[in-house]
Parts: sequence; C-alpha cells; structure tokens
Amino acid sequence: MQSGTHIDLTGSYTPDMHEADDTLMAKGSIFVDYRDTTIQCVGDLTQPIANGTITAADIRGDLYDLVNGSA
Repeated sequence: MQSGTHIDLTGSYTPDMHEADDTLMAKGSIFVDYRDTTIQCVGDLTQPIANGTITAADIRGDLYDLVNGSA
C-alpha cells in the first residue's frame, strides 16, 4: 500500500469476516462508521485487536468525529 491510498472495507459485518489482512490494518489510519458498535462486531477490527496487531486506541475516529472536525 502506497502512502495516500484510500481503502474502504464494507463487507466484514460479523466478527468472523474480514477483507483486509492484519498487515494492512496495522499500516493504515483507521476510521470507522460508529466506534461503539464497530469495534465489537467487525472482523477487520476484532481479529487484529484480538491478536495484538492493533488496539482500539489505533482507531483514529468515527463518522461523528470526522463531521465535527475532532478526528
């Protein structure tokens, strides 16, 4: 992945599904649609968090943060 690349992951809506490998998740700036539910439900987050590749603190913001300018 080159610097500046934008990737949307929209298909992993259960903890067992994932579209990106852990290496990609560790490299990027992570934003989610809604932090309170996404972290527990989406395999692209639950799996790398469970194995220690990323932490919840690595998620830089959600849509609310982006809209109000706090992300």
